[in-house]
Amino acid sequence: MLTPQRPSLHQTVQQHAATALALIVGAQFAPLATASFTPDPELDEFPANTTSGSITATMKPGVACIAGKPYVFRKKAAANSYTIAFSNGETYEGASTIVLSDDDAVAAIMWDPISAEWVRASAAGVGGDVPAGAVAKADTQSFGPFDLSLIGATADKMRFYPGFACTVTGVVSAQLKGTVATGAATTTLTTTAGSPTGNTITHAIGETVNQKKTMTPSGANCVVGATDFIEIAITGTNDGANSKAGYTVQYTRT
Repeated sequence: MLTPQRPSLHQTVQQHAATALALIVGAQFAPLATASFTPDPELDEFPANTTSGSITATMKPGVACIAGKPYVFRKKAAANSYTIAFSNGETYEGASTIVLSDDDAVAAIMWDPISAEWVRASAAGVGGDVPAGAVAKADTQSFGPFDLSLIGATADKMRFYPGFACTVTGVVSAQLKGTVATGAATTTLTTTAGSPTGNTITHAIGETVNQKKTMTPSGANCVVGATDFIEIAITGTNDGANSKAGYTVQYTRT
């Protein structure tokens, strides 16, 4: 049985002028699960009793959920496991599942439409352990999306200053317009410290527009100080007219 009803978020948006504030606050709990299920995007908390067997909660695709809304999963037994899985090829910050194994373990996630992945929504709950994958990116943020020309001769680039100490964890890109006509266009990540390992993305001839490409840099040069910069620059021999790509830089506060 659900806790006292509130309007769905979609109804709230449509009826906000006439809806009392008290009706739209507080968490809406799903019934205690005893078998695998698909979470309702309108609800907030999904407790599961795994006494009789392991349970999997398979999220709907991110576009069918509410961006930025926390979804909280609580394991209410010591036995077996409670797994949060994803559909449509989506991941939780690169992981295909989150597995809760301890009694009272908690994971909170939300859909990030900018990076097109599930990310950590809040601190872990009290009374249990959450696997490292569920809390690894304690304060992950994104810069972007922004567009850069892929024409090598223009040497297009974007440099920004996060304003706090952080570590660059990834870059997501997609070619948005035009084609690569000659050679290739190379995207390079650098920081004030220098060039990280694995710091390039290559857009080659004949690639499909909107094809997702990712960069996972590593090493000491991913670490950025409070007054340092992060830079994305384009080089190469591409001379395809009007060719450009979009970028989002992901970084974690340290």
